[in-house]
Amino acid sequence: MQELKPTYPLNKITFEIKQLRRTPYVEIFIDNRSLNEIVSENEFPFVGKSTITSYAGLYPDIALLPSRHLLDQPNPEYLYEGEKVSVLECGCRFSGCWPFALKITIKDKFVFWSDFENPNQPEWDYEELPTFCFDKTQYQKALAKDPKYFRKSN
Repeated sequence: MQELKPTYPLNKITFEIKQLRRTPYVEIFIDNRSLNEIVSENEFPFVGKSTITSYAGLYPDIALLPSRHLLDQPNPEYLYEGEKVSVLECGCRFSGCWPFALKITIKDKFVFWSDFENPNQPEWDYEELPTFCFDKTQYQKALAKDPKYFRKSN
């Protein structure tokens, strides 16, 4: 594994609480782009069509503080290979059905997202996705549901 070093400019993460079948979920945005869209573009060569509707975000009580799932205490129900955490799940809302998982590393003043995979499709290659590097303070504030870090719903 390569050594993780900050990349500049740093990525910015934001969260938006949305509804799917009247159930709230957290949509993640990196640099104002939906993570679902970013992953869908990477998966396109493997499925031959967009998978943007295949994923939904995690429940707010799993993804956002006080839960530390996206920090240093992953929820075991959304943990893969002992170190990767799910950040997207199937729209059916059953954990493990169709997860998108990654490794979260906290180092100094930074949070890194790397080593992406869909555990149900181990042959899919996510090498085209960059390692995302966030400012730790901005990341924690976004997880704290501070409204100024939320994107506005349309």
